[in-house]
This record gives sequence, C-alpha cells and structure tokens, in this order.
Amino acid sequence: MKNVFKRNGVKTFYTGLPIQAAGEIPGYASYFYSYELIKRKGLFINEMEVSQTKKDWLYILWNAYAGTCAGAISTVVIIP
Repeated sequence: MKNVFKRNGVKTFYTGLPIQAAGEIPGYASYFYSYELIKRKGLFINEMEVSQTKKDWLYILWNAYAGTCAGAISTVVIIP
C-alpha cells in the first residue's frame, strides 16, 4: 500500500467510491423506507386489549419482523 500511495496519491484509494455509492445508496434508501412503512403498520398494537408487558414484547417482535422484511427488500433492490 505504501508503493501505491507513493505512486498515485490519496485519490487512488477512492477510485471505486462512485460505483460503491451507486449500489449502496438505493439499497439503504429502500431499507429504511420499507422499515419505516412496515414499522408504522404495527401501531395496531396500541389498540389491543392486553397487558403492557405483552404490548412491549409485541413491539419488539414487530420491529424485528420489520427489520427482517426491510433487509430482504433491500437485498432484492441491490442484487437484481
């Protein structure tokens, strides 16, 4: 790496950045967008007639479900 740095400078280490960003930006955007949409669908938990402890566990499970679905959606977006 010393030789590469001496020959070409700092810009050499960033030559692949535009290509990387072209893949990462849509992937992360789709992840966070779908996560927020799915997470908001879990607001029905507030209206349930169960104890607060059960509601807390349902929120945890619902957020895990939202994260899993969002991960799958972003994978489909990044890897066609």
